[in-house]
Amino acid sequence: MTDTYQICRTCNSAVEELAPATPSRTRMTILMMAFVYPIVTLLLYIIAPFTDDWPMWQRTLLLTPATVGLIVFVVSPLVKKHFEWFVQPRPTS
Repeated sequence: MTDTYQICRTCNSAVEELAPATPSRTRMTILMMAFVYPIVTLLLYIIAPFTDDWPMWQRTLLLTPATVGLIVFVVSPLVKKHFEWFVQPRPTS
């Protein structure tokens, strides 16, 4: 509870609630782009030999579930776990 409340410096008895720090969307976007781009590129190279004569919409139909699954279940949790220090702003004292 001491993280969300601080004693007012001007009056010793007053307590004010601090707003929780929100993660930086810009930094999270940069990180996600840095991790998603290589995954999409790798998957395109993997499926390209098997789908040379397919129309583009069929390739993307095949690629999208794999990409979304990797992002939701692998990339996003790893980025949040290992790069929280970069995404979450430092608390002000």
